[in-house]
Amino acid sequence: MISITAPNIVRIGANASLELADVLMILGCERPLLVVDPHFKNSGFIKRLEQTLSEAHKSASFFYDVVPDPTSISVESGVVQAHAHTADCIVAIGGGSAIDTAKAIGLLAKHQLTLRSISAPYRVIEKGLPVIAIPTTAGTGSEATRFCLVTDSATHDKLVCIGEGFMPTAALIDHTLTFTVPASVTAHTGIDAFTHALEAYVGRKANAISVLQAEKALKLIGKALPALMSDLSNERAREDMMLGSYLAGNSFSNSGLALAHGMSAPLGGAFNIPHGLAIGLLIPETTRFSIARTPNPYARVAHLLELSKSNDDAEAAKSFMTWLDELNKALALPTLSKLGIDQKSYFNAIEKMAEETPRSGAAANNPAIPSFEETVELFKKIWR
Repeated sequence: MISITAPNIVRIGANASLELADVLMILGCERPLLVVDPHFKNSGFIKRLEQTLSEAHKSASFFYDVVPDPTSISVESGVVQAHAHTADCIVAIGGGSAIDTAKAIGLLAKHQLTLRSISAPYRVIEKGLPVIAIPTTAGTGSEATRFCLVTDSATHDKLVCIGEGFMPTAALIDHTLTFTVPASVTAHTGIDAFTHALEAYVGRKANAISVLQAEKALKLIGKALPALMSDLSNERAREDMMLGSYLAGNSFSNSGLALAHGMSAPLGGAFNIPHGLAIGLLIPETTRFSIARTPNPYARVAHLLELSKSNDDAEAAKSFMTWLDELNKALALPTLSKLGIDQKSYFNAIEKMAEETPRSGAAANNPAIPSFEETVELFKKIWR
């Protein structure tokens, strides 16, 4: 049986974000708490939204204390503000950090729970306040997923929370909000979106619906991301990235992620590395590992992206690996050493990170499942 979960309301296109007041009316919400990436504070976009909400007689409160890779402290602060405002819904405006913060606030504002108690393998079915997601990056796909990532401020563990309770009620996909996103963020979020599509496509839990979404996402992002690395002002590429990100997000939300995401949570938690960057550092080596053992899924990706016409799986998969390495080089991601991470500290942490990798369940969905020893070697290989 195939089970699909998605937002109830989805609007996609230029200025879709300005449909917020109409969506609130449909949902019967009067007192939204807007959880906003601080980069948008005092922006023309927020001023337009404020005017629109005022004209619709909605009483809005704004929460700007969103931090990169959300923490339990920032979420708790948002819950306090939601209660003070007697919010009846949460609106997320920003990238994955803002959306995940909003998801967590929406749930904890309604239920007396802790993030650690509902982290994987717990399945979150409790419904929080309705969440309307307006992504400003392409992206995490969080506007279309049952996932929420928050770092425990006390332990620095990255908590992966999964369940229907985290699916946004509505998503407004507006590519015009990404026009000013800088190259580094475009690269980090873009490789994350591509990896969502790739892992959803090759994963063991892929189903007929998720594969269709992943195929379209791979094609869209596979062309748009390299184009944006050459020209950030390419509007068509920005539009394709937003659609691809949404499709990839909903695809993996209904089929699962794989090894790069399984390894990224302990890596990001241990060294405070932004999620998309961690994925970019991992995906070449996790793909190389998987192709060496199970080339067929990656051969199909090569055919899908028109990278190879070979009927030999190993040869076709090699073409995809070459393309992925070239893409990764074009993204100009910093190495672990360039991020200021001490080599000795990194290698001392590898075994603990390898132990934590299976926790989310993503590694078990990989076409080739690594042993503990193989996971240790993969962490060693990404050191540069």
